[in-house]
Amino acid sequence: MRILLIHAEEIWYKTHKPAVKNPPDPPGEYHDTNAVVAYVSIEKGDNDEVVKNAAEEIYRYATDTVKSDSIILYPYAHLSSTLERPSRAHSLLVKLELELKKKWSKKLHRAPFGWYKEFKLHAKGHPLSELSRTITPTTLGVFYRSEGKQYALSEAAKNNLVPHCLAKASLRLNKLGREKLDLFGVVGWSKWLAYEMVNRLLKRITSRYGLAEHFIGGPFIDPNNIDRLERVAELYRTAFTSKSNTLVGSPTPSSVYKFIGDMREFLAEVNSGFEKHVITLKLCGDEPCLDIGVEGELILYRNGDGCLPLGIVMGSESIIGPLGNLLVSIIDIESRRAEEGDHIPSIPVWMHPITVYIIPVGEVDDYVNTLAKELAAVGAGVVVDTSMKGVGGRVRNAGKHWVPYTLTIGKREVETGTVTVRRRWKPGSQEAVSLSEFVSEVRGVLAAYGMNGFIRHLS
Repeated sequence: MRILLIHAEEIWYKTHKPAVKNPPDPPGEYHDTNAVVAYVSIEKGDNDEVVKNAAEEIYRYATDTVKSDSIILYPYAHLSSTLERPSRAHSLLVKLELELKKKWSKKLHRAPFGWYKEFKLHAKGHPLSELSRTITPTTLGVFYRSEGKQYALSEAAKNNLVPHCLAKASLRLNKLGREKLDLFGVVGWSKWLAYEMVNRLLKRITSRYGLAEHFIGGPFIDPNNIDRLERVAELYRTAFTSKSNTLVGSPTPSSVYKFIGDMREFLAEVNSGFEKHVITLKLCGDEPCLDIGVEGELILYRNGDGCLPLGIVMGSESIIGPLGNLLVSIIDIESRRAEEGDHIPSIPVWMHPITVYIIPVGEVDDYVNTLAKELAAVGAGVVVDTSMKGVGGRVRNAGKHWVPYTLTIGKREVETGTVTVRRRWKPGSQEAVSLSEFVSEVRGVLAAYGMNGFIRHLS
């Protein structure tokens, strides 16, 4: 909520014509002197807590600061660019008036909402005659609204107004899914590898849908401790109200990203399994709706009694994220497919932080290092496993972590200038290809996404 407080010698206004369809207040005219005029803009995300804090600010200004005889609440849309919808804004203004009545025993007047008004203001000239305040919620609220009533999320779920998973908004993974969350166990689920995967995901989005408008960072999220919807809603509101071309924070799994386009189209590109598991809920515009302070549609990944918020669609724009939710959802989809039938779980090659897993056999360091550098130069993430495990154990380790390409390189490969490659999407088969042919294949897979390569050694 934005408030501009003016200690006025005189204030006069008269309504002229409606500013909204069917204004909720009747037209009128008013005149007063020695009054505090509180110009008020109700913003998206404002709630009852904001109203109470605003009433306290206005009351203290009128009593302690300027010792006024009256207070005038004047709805004024020009203090903010992120206004609440008219019906909700009017409701909160009425609540603000009622809160002030509990404290203020002198004259209190609320100017009509939804009208263009002619007005005259004569402000006093003392140092405290003008004061501005911005009041935001300190506690996040997510509510369901229907027929003018507001329900807590848990209450709405209990009454079957929203999916029960929204009461917790977290994903309960099956046993295989939990195991597959150890996807990065080769080098540990580290911030560094999580950032690498998020960066690759962002580059895919930006290459397909254009440059980032803005990116909202947040604290690192452990994939086993997914954020509640209340915290996610805060990220959505921040992204929705931020200016374009603004980078906030650094990319993390808990970040959200705004782009031009429909995120449902992007989800279908990333994994066809999303179509089976995605549900959509209307965010507040017209009731009934879920109120998180943003209008549009909330996209959720749902499986069983758990769900994860993946983003919102707002007309021609989308906010996608938290990105960690998207990554975990992909892992879960693929894990469930593997449980249901003859399916090899995988994630897109361009998204996996480890593109190529190299298994050296014997004294082939120079050849392997040269190849690793060439692959990193075309954007591949490379792990070179020189541990004491046998070849079979290292191959299984690469498979356990869904690595797209697994290479075995021994004396024969060095002599022939080749690599022996296993492609995850061709289980049970391997072939020898020339080094240059393989590098060209990887370059072709990653070229469209502007990947940055790296090399990691395991021993």
